[in-house]
Amino acid sequence: MKSSNVYFYMSRIVLDELVRNYEKIMKGEIDKLEKIVYDSKHYNFNLSSKVFIDAKVSVDGLKRFYQNLYNEGVLEILYHEDSMMSEIVRRAVNRTKPFSDNKNELKDALTWLVYSKFVEDYELDSCYLMTDNVSDFCDADKLKKGDLEIHIELLSDTKRFKVCRSFKEFVQKEEQAIGELSGNFKRWLDYQDFDNIFILKMIKASLGDEIKNEIKNKFTYYDLNYLFNLDYDAKGFIAFSETFYMSNLIDLNINVLDEECIISGSLNISCDVEGYGYSADSDIENEYALIGEKELNMKIGFSFSYDMNEKPYNFSVDSIEVLKN
Repeated sequence: MKSSNVYFYMSRIVLDELVRNYEKIMKGEIDKLEKIVYDSKHYNFNLSSKVFIDAKVSVDGLKRFYQNLYNEGVLEILYHEDSMMSEIVRRAVNRTKPFSDNKNELKDALTWLVYSKFVEDYELDSCYLMTDNVSDFCDADKLKKGDLEIHIELLSDTKRFKVCRSFKEFVQKEEQAIGELSGNFKRWLDYQDFDNIFILKMIKASLGDEIKNEIKNKFTYYDLNYLFNLDYDAKGFIAFSETFYMSNLIDLNINVLDEECIISGSLNISCDVEGYGYSADSDIENEYALIGEKELNMKIGFSFSYDMNEKPYNFSVDSIEVLKN
């Protein structure tokens, strides 16, 4: 990492293992929950509905989290090269670090080669290897004294790494450098004019499609009877026009953090919608008929992050309120 900026890198191997371990944890917790639900029947508990947690949805959410970090330029994913395998075999045979006599750390060896090659190829300075597996990567004698220094056998690959066990430890060691970055951000922030006009223009230019998708997802299972003031029970769906009108930005709030700010507020949105109800009398299977159309007026609560790159990210629709006409 260069001293003027902080970048984060993760090998694809580590990311894949993280996802796999998360899947195992999810499965274990779901099994526990299902046992609790099953055992509750012995105590005459009446559950209104079956407790259901979709592990795949949770895992997909974790994958999206890291994909978003990558898309936003916060995290870079590093891939290993096939040519590294011959070096892995040599180290495994000779028990060269991070291999040892008692363990077969294929994953760690491949991850180390990915990282060391990357920092050498790009001649990076002030790099940290963040790992709690210090026994395989650090000098054993110095480790006994509490010093985290790369093992001498690994220094032939690169001398560019320091070691820290956690993100908290990294922040403590680099507090001054991070403070300088924070100072730069605050000085940049002094020249920004975050008024309603600027924020609304930014939302329309950069977040329009995300807002549309959030609204459409919200109304996937919405009550047609309430929305169209029906006097009968209708089951069906809502179709949206492609044009959404955004106006009247209110309750704007700017929460300033170390290297970013969180912008939140409420926004009025209107669009034309049509309601389609299931026609049980139709000879055609899954036939839906138009039951109403109207202009739908809403107030949405939103938030997103903003930094010196001047592009909004981590956008979220926090609430959607239907306004009665």
